[in-house]
Amino acid sequence: MYKYITILILFTSILYSCANRSIDYDKKNSTKSVDYELLTYGETGSGIVTDQKVYHNDSSFELAWKQVHARMSPIPAIPTIDFNKERVIFLDFGEHNYGGFVYNIEDISLKENLAIVKVIEHSQDEEMMRMAVMTRPFMFIKINKTNVNQVQVK
Repeated sequence: MYKYITILILFTSILYSCANRSIDYDKKNSTKSVDYELLTYGETGSGIVTDQKVYHNDSSFELAWKQVHARMSPIPAIPTIDFNKERVIFLDFGEHNYGGFVYNIEDISLKENLAIVKVIEHSQDEEMMRMAVMTRPFMFIKINKTNVNQVQVK
């Protein structure tokens, strides 16, 4: 009996130590330099659209949305954006050879026509077990500004 309890406790502690950390995403944040809304976040971007980009119109945004979500079935509904008042920022965090990466927006600020996005990267500790899987984290972010033409990630 003690043998089974010891094995159960050992197994439970191993599972607990391998679990991913849960990060609470801030969907809307009005206390930062620029109001923003996280439209979508994923770990399996297609890699067709890469780097950081600002979208100014429906056609280029819709094409990018479909390309980034190409590996998903069904493709999520494309959000309605009023490009007369808003812009969409796309962030691609590159390819990783293991899972467990999470990115949080710390702040978005403007400097003339440049959006500066401060991002915090969370990843699993080196000692933790890691899943061997190719990931390509990405974000689409809506901001309530129209004078933004470039984006920089810090």
